[in-house]
Amino acid sequence: MEDVRGIRDLLIALLRREGYVVDSVTDGEEAITAIGSSQYDAILLDLMLPRADGYDVIDHVVTKGPRIPIVVATAAVKSIKRERIDPQVVVTIIRKPFDLSDVREAMFSATHRG
Repeated sequence: MEDVRGIRDLLIALLRREGYVVDSVTDGEEAITAIGSSQYDAILLDLMLPRADGYDVIDHVVTKGPRIPIVVATAAVKSIKRERIDPQVVVTIIRKPFDLSDVREAMFSATHRG
């Protein structure tokens, strides 16, 4: 989930090339709706989303499920509200700007948790 189109398009292309089936949303409310209506192996999540932020999406996954592993990608690493990051669902935090290999590795880890 990424609200900046160019970054979102790049991530979609990367993940599809890696063999993932990808759904894309542009805000937190769409993300929460998608989580409730589809089955996902992992979520790539920006914390700074319109309408409902990434923290709201994390809260939804924690409280209402399903408990999908989340990879957070954010430019605001220093201002992360750690108390709202549940380590049971947020498996990795990637700092923006990120290297695409970091995204690839994080998503692989998230989808192959044992």
